[in-house]
Amino acid sequence: MMYEKIIETPIGPWVVQTLERKITWLAPIEMPRVKQSSQNAAILQLAEQQVLSYFAGERMEFELASAFELTDIQADIFEAIMLIPYGETRTIQQVAAFIEKPEAVQAVKRALLHNGLWLIVPTHRVVDDGQEVFPGARAIEQQLLRHERDYRIL
Repeated sequence: MMYEKIIETPIGPWVVQTLERKITWLAPIEMPRVKQSSQNAAILQLAEQQVLSYFAGERMEFELASAFELTDIQADIFEAIMLIPYGETRTIQQVAAFIEKPEAVQAVKRALLHNGLWLIVPTHRVVDDGQEVFPGARAIEQQLLRHERDYRIL
C-alpha cells in the first residue's frame, strides 16, 4: 500500500510517499502527484527526520531506500546528479558529458522532468536553459541552492 506524509519545512510543505518501505516521492507539495492515504509508518518518520535535518543544515545526503523505476540512461543521469557536490551546480550539457553521452542533452532534460525524489536526486543542482518545468519550480530550486550555499562547508 502507498502512504504519504506532509512535512513542514522552512521553504514550505513537502510531501513524502512510500510503497513497501521505500520512498517513491519527495517533492514540494506544489508539484503534481497522485495523493495517497496518510500513515505514520517508520519509513515516513525516517524521511521526515532526514528532510528536517537537511533544512537545519545538518545533512547533505540522504540515506533512504527509494523505489523508482528507471531506464539505464535515467539511472546513469541520476547517479551523475547525485555526485554533484552539495551547494554546487552543473549544466545539463556537463551532466550529459559526464555520462559520456554529450548528445544526450534531451535525455537529461527528460530525466529532470521525471524526478520525483527532489532531495535524494538533487536535480536543483542542474542548471537548465531557463525554462521552468512546473510553475514555481525555479523559485523552489533557487531556495534550495541558497540553503545549500549557506550551509556548505568550504
